[in-house]
Amino acid sequence: MISAPLVEEFSKGLCLFLLFLWKRKEFDGIVDGVIYATMVALGFAMTENVQYYGGALSKGGAEAASAVFILRGMMSPFSHPLFTSMTGIGLGWAAQSDRWLVKIFAPLAGLAAAMTLHSIWNLSATIQIEAWLLTYLFFMVPCLMGVGLIVLLALGREGRLLRTHLLGELSEQQLRSVSSIWGRIGFSLGKFFRKGPAGWLAAENFLQVASELAFWRNRQQRGFGGDPSEEAELLGQLRTLQGKLA
Repeated sequence: MISAPLVEEFSKGLCLFLLFLWKRKEFDGIVDGVIYATMVALGFAMTENVQYYGGALSKGGAEAASAVFILRGMMSPFSHPLFTSMTGIGLGWAAQSDRWLVKIFAPLAGLAAAMTLHSIWNLSATIQIEAWLLTYLFFMVPCLMGVGLIVLLALGREGRLLRTHLLGELSEQQLRSVSSIWGRIGFSLGKFFRKGPAGWLAAENFLQVASELAFWRNRQQRGFGGDPSEEAELLGQLRTLQGKLA
């Protein structure tokens, strides 16, 4: 209830903090924070599950291992990503904010929230199965839905950011394709059916370069930009890809 949440969430959070500091250009907001947190947490959970399944199998046989698999692998595989997403949201909020108080306290608050959620989850598992199920249904699932809502709102913000910083570089149709999830999916699939795998790859590269250009300009506008030659390089790549997709 205490040691595991503190040690595990600190360890997973440390990976995110290092990524935030080392690859700052790849950490543009809450969506990135949740994605990176999920990747780190799934890797951790996979490793931990090997220990749990092996321990259950050696002590209680196949029946015990099956029960642990149902509880951990089927009912609650999202638990570790959910916990660590709190840290990711805090770092993502810090990345997209210009307020120094947010930059300092949001990551720490996110880490504290991750530890708290983890502790509540572990506490419910030590009481009885009914307490675990109630916590699962009325606490963890709503928290998961809350993270989903936060990601949707963050995606809307990123879509508006893309439209703002790519206006004049892309056509209106391309802007609609770049600035929404469904637009991006439809754009890539459309190019796949029209031009085959090469068209799909060019479309994916186009969407990636357009996003990088928009985020570079956003960082520049906020005073965190890098070498201006990077913008020229991204623009050149964008023009080349536009020609391939025409």
